[in-house]
Amino acid sequence: MKQQRASELHQLSLPELRSLLEETQRALTVEKVKVQAGKSKGGSIARMADQLARILTIIREKELTA
Repeated sequence: MKQQRASELHQLSLPELRSLLEETQRALTVEKVKVQAGKSKGGSIARMADQLARILTIIREKELTA
């Protein structure tokens, strides 16, 4: 999953952001399972969590300005 910059995320519409949110949540869940199974070291979990928070923040900003 490619990490996007905040400026790129701001250009997306709400439906696109919600879709990206779901995709990021699924990827984060899969990564957590891999870490628990010992198949991954978990370094990408923090980056995914940051991306998830970024997406949620932008969705909230757009909802408030709409």
